[in-house]
Amino acid sequence: MFCIRCGKHIADDVRFCPHCGAAAYQEPAAPMQQPVYVPQNAAAQPAQEPVRTGLALAIVFTVLSFLFGNVLGLITGIIAIVFAAMAGSKRDAGKIEEAKCNVRVAKAMNITTIILFVLWIVMIVALIIFAVQMTMDAMQIIEQSGVADMSAQQLDEFLREYGYAYDLDVLEEYLEHGMFLQ
Repeated sequence: MFCIRCGKHIADDVRFCPHCGAAAYQEPAAPMQQPVYVPQNAAAQPAQEPVRTGLALAIVFTVLSFLFGNVLGLITGIIAIVFAAMAGSKRDAGKIEEAKCNVRVAKAMNITTIILFVLWIVMIVALIIFAVQMTMDAMQIIEQSGVADMSAQQLDEFLREYGYAYDLDVLEEYLEHGMFLQ
């Protein structure tokens, strides 16, 4: 019998070609068949499914986590990068099962990094909204209290009633530059 991949002669009772590793099968008895010729360079290694490491995704979200100050996302992103790189090395060395194991860890860390990044952005947006709301509330209070029409001395007394103590020179500068006006 002949190998269907490399075309070399193999024994009838083998399950795999000793030359290229392709699975050998026996067809029912049929009239003489011509061997299939496959060029020698095409039979180098058995085909393997590609192992995608997720390295690019890990790098992107690690950099984004760094830029936005997300420390936990940065840590999980670095772990994802390390395991994705190890998976690539294992894949290139032909250790597919070990590479797949590393890919699973890298994928879990990538997902964790993405979740942490999204939560971080949501928190930043919430803080910005909160700060804007507080500023608007403060502007309303200032407008209603008549602070803009007060002297530095009156403003100092007004603020001390609420537990705030400022240097009188600073208050005069604020009033001079219209910091309390809209």
